[in-house]
Parts: sequence; C-alpha cells; structure tokens
Amino acid sequence: MNILGTYWVFYYLCYVLGVGVFLWLYRWDLSSGDDPIYLLAAGFGVSAGAASVFAILVEVIGRTMLLIPAAVKKLKEAAHQEGRQQGRTEEREKWIAWLRRRDEAQTNDIPFDEPMPSDS
Repeated sequence: MNILGTYWVFYYLCYVLGVGVFLWLYRWDLSSGDDPIYLLAAGFGVSAGAASVFAILVEVIGRTMLLIPAAVKKLKEAAHQEGRQQGRTEEREKWIAWLRRRDEAQTNDIPFDEPMPSDS
C-alpha cells in the first residue's frame, strides 16, 4: 500500500472513532436537545477536522521516515567517494615523490634501489 492509501486508512479510522466518541458523549443531548442537527453537524465537523490533522501528521512522519534512509545512503556514498579521492591523492603524491627521488639520483649518478610505491 502506498503512502496515500495509508493516509486515507488513518483518516477513516480516526473519523469513525471521533464520530463514535461524539455520539456516545452527546447521546442524551441529541435525543432531547433543541437543535440536534446543529450538534450533529458540529460533531461531524470536529471529527473530520481532527481526523484530517491526525492523518496528515501520520503522512508527514511516514514520508520523513522514508526519506531518512535515502539521505543516510547519500551521505555514506559521498563520504566513500571522498575517501577514495583522498586515497588516490595520497597514492599520487607517493609516486611523484618517488619519481622525484629517482630523477635526482639519476642526475647525480647515485644508485637508486628504492622499491616502487606499488611494491611497498
């Protein structure tokens, strides 16, 4: 069931519960009151409003709960990419330093037997 379907389920459940509570609380006023139609309209209106607010809250919280794992995954991927980039930069710097030392040794006719960075 999608999130919109969940919204309507919560709405109807809250509405029916609200109307039931209203009818139970005001059962004597409805049967003996002067204007029962106004009392009924107020009860149904309050129940519908309360049900809407509750269902909207459930939907917003549900959507937030669905978005949190996606945001966490995106942050993890960004951190992983940053770590890979940092590793590549460090490896590149090792190679540049090794090549510089090798070139200096060749220029000065010094034997160079340092292993390549990939071997260590």
